[in-house]
Amino acid sequence: MFLFAVFIQLRHNLLDFLLHELLFYRKKMEQIIRKYKRYPVFIAGGVIGFVTNLLTSFILTDIIHIWYFFSVITGTLISWTVFFLFNYFLTFRDSIPENFWKAYVKNMLFYIGSAPIGLALIYVLTSIFFIHYLLSLTMVVGVMSIISFLFSKRYVFINSK
Repeated sequence: MFLFAVFIQLRHNLLDFLLHELLFYRKKMEQIIRKYKRYPVFIAGGVIGFVTNLLTSFILTDIIHIWYFFSVITGTLISWTVFFLFNYFLTFRDSIPENFWKAYVKNMLFYIGSAPIGLALIYVLTSIFFIHYLLSLTMVVGVMSIISFLFSKRYVFINSK
């Protein structure tokens, strides 16, 4: 009988412990979701912008036969605008700046400032390391998108939480 009582008490303590841990981790997950709820939306916008860039670059290079470098520049300019509009109306909609054009210019100045680095990397990867231009574009855009999100959150959509 004593062993049975000890077993019941241990089981009860274990269940209490597990319940407490589950509640603790649930609260932590809720905090993380609240804090990073914009990231999935931002990523979706990034995918749309990136696909816009890829399609524009592909069409201009492989169908119209423009040099890949000019195609990438054109695709990049178009995708920046698409991506800004997506972020303006969806990702950061609860912190829309009062002046659309000021936010747009600020966003574009960041991209124009960072573009030479990205374009140089694409050129080096494609022309020197002979990586296909679409793969080079993919690699560089992946890294630049993280930097872009941090900049947008901090300097363009300042009121975002």
